[in-house]
Amino acid sequence: MKSVLYSALAGICIIAFSCGGSKTEESPAPDANTDTTPPTISISSTIAGDNVVDESEATAVIISGVSDAEDDQAVSITLSDNVNNTTGTATITNGQWTTLGIDMSAMSDGPIVVVANVTDKAGNNAEAATAEVTLDQNDLQLAISQPIALDDLIVQAESEVLKVYGTTDASDGQTVTVSFSDGQNVVNVTTEVAGGTWGVPKTNISALADGNIIINALVNDSNGEATQVRLSDVPLDKTILPPAPSVEGTIFLSSTIMSQEDETTYTAIAANGIDTRTMYDRRTESFNQVDARLFNATYSDGFTIEIQVNPEFTDAEALVEAVKYGTEVGRLPKVLKRDIATMWIHKGVEAFGGGNNNLLIHTGNSETIYEPRSILLETLVHEGAHTSLDAYIKDDADWIYAQEADGTFISEYARDNSIREDIAESFLLYLAYRYRPESLTDQLKTFIKGAMSYRMDYFDKQNFELAPFN
Repeated sequence: MKSVLYSALAGICIIAFSCGGSKTEESPAPDANTDTTPPTISISSTIAGDNVVDESEATAVIISGVSDAEDDQAVSITLSDNVNNTTGTATITNGQWTTLGIDMSAMSDGPIVVVANVTDKAGNNAEAATAEVTLDQNDLQLAISQPIALDDLIVQAESEVLKVYGTTDASDGQTVTVSFSDGQNVVNVTTEVAGGTWGVPKTNISALADGNIIINALVNDSNGEATQVRLSDVPLDKTILPPAPSVEGTIFLSSTIMSQEDETTYTAIAANGIDTRTMYDRRTESFNQVDARLFNATYSDGFTIEIQVNPEFTDAEALVEAVKYGTEVGRLPKVLKRDIATMWIHKGVEAFGGGNNNLLIHTGNSETIYEPRSILLETLVHEGAHTSLDAYIKDDADWIYAQEADGTFISEYARDNSIREDIAESFLLYLAYRYRPESLTDQLKTFIKGAMSYRMDYFDKQNFELAPFN
């Protein structure tokens, strides 16, 4: 009986809504005066007076601003240290809003992003206002040296041996933990404070995804209280590979790095008779006892070089050769003359040489190859680097690191003889890039920067005496 009644009532409803004597309801048309304009909101330019929240302020931080939303509308505040969030609220009164004290003390030291938003009575959302404040609840300071990876871009070779450095006032021996994160994956490494500085050893972050890398660090004071700082954000791009060497040797790349118009520190030469000397001769590939014609060349930057000339030259010829090469050596940077005690001069079309506190000259090679190509001085720079730089640099851990971080070589000769030739091959183009850029094409400058940025940085830090070259 109950189901029959429901069916009857339903039939009545159907008839009622379908007959001409009744109307169905329609949605109201939009009011032309409906408010669709979002309100505005902003945050006051300073928070905590100086945009730095210290330990005494962290438990009750006041944030204020202005908005054109109606009175009594609620403002929502969110603060984030990229890991933790803290919220607060405020109410608009006469176009202004001010929070009660917000407790930030549980957040990590470093940059804190502040976001404020509001909705008006019509339901329109404002475009959020943002600001940044630094939270510093610990007396310890922690900073990273800039730039990272020389130019604030980590490329493929650097990603495998990345080093970062910084300063802190934590006591010596305290551990600094540094993390590298791509937002999903993290590489952690630790180091110790020494003399107010810290340095992360070679770290391989190549497993991290290309994109922005967040570098954070944490250090404890002697009481165990930690300071954590977001040190830096730097892009990683492993698609940037080091250029492969495409030339045989660097002395052939430019004939205008040096010239005979360059100043020389050579001042005088004095014949010193004939005496027995041990001289290396590439023609025999041996050291030989020779009754050499001797000359003492003097230089205004304090050097004296004994020039030993093979007796195959006459007295007059020997003097001409001694003056010629003594003068050219005077054009070399001072650091390259540092360990040149002697010079051997022979005939023969053989390569020059450096080392053994000496420069080896074969005049035939100079006359048929180096001088016609105007690269005699470039060749002497190369050999001078062997004599005066190799022994100091080749085993230096910082030089070896520079080779690793560059990830390539400047020439095929350097690549194939990396221990013996890399310094001499690199130093010539370092001088050109830093002090004679006009001697290089734009293409060559781009190649040098891509192939030996770390080597050039290493040379810069040695503070070499380069006069009269520079």
